[in-house]
Amino acid sequence: DFETDDHGFTIDNQTSESYLDGLWHLSTGRGNQPEHSPSRSMYYGQGEGPDGGGTYDQESFTRSRGYLLSPMITLPEANELTVDFRHVLQTRTSDPNLDRATLQINANGSWRSLEHYDGEAESSEWTLTDPVDVSAYAGQTVQLRWRFTSRQSPVGEQVEGWYIDDVWIGEVTLEDYYSFAMQAGERATIGLTGPDASVTLVGPDGSILAAGASDQAANLDQVIPDFLAETAGTYFLRVEG
Repeated sequence: DFETDDHGFTIDNQTSESYLDGLWHLSTGRGNQPEHSPSRSMYYGQGEGPDGGGTYDQESFTRSRGYLLSPMITLPEANELTVDFRHVLQTRTSDPNLDRATLQINANGSWRSLEHYDGEAESSEWTLTDPVDVSAYAGQTVQLRWRFTSRQSPVGEQVEGWYIDDVWIGEVTLEDYYSFAMQAGERATIGLTGPDASVTLVGPDGSILAAGASDQAANLDQVIPDFLAETAGTYFLRVEG
């Protein structure tokens, strides 16, 4: 996530003299909405607010393009590696040739498209993308790139663009995240059964707050007892195993 810093991610909004500058930037738009780690993300667009409402309209019919780039990542040697992330995406789906939202990878000096999301994975709220298989790059050093391209700016149209957050790349494990809202001062006890399972509580800022422990008296394999929320927000349970 992008709560404390950019974690080595960089932005290239000046890709060509024949394109308008891109619009990628660090944003607090949609920051406190559920299903992602609040409150910052990367956004291709402008004019956004707490509930979104931005657009990639630049009041010109000239084409535009921008890249969001990860740092270099050395992938482990593993049989199954995937990448996923949480996003909000709105483009002009009425014409599939106008806008492209694409995830790309570079392992040897050239970029290759892994998946495109425009028209297929559009979402008006935070959504976890389907995992993309990158097992072919195991053991290599790679870079990821989120490319947003518009053949012409959506002049006068309220189409929001692309938010990116909570990027994850690594070995496939049995791990799930569950989100729930809490108000400041509320308490919760979390229990889990499963001999090989573990549970971790993650706060709204992405920090780990508590880990489960065995409670034989309650006949539970993992328990986080009587947790007190100090701040209001969306909390996450990370369940593995």
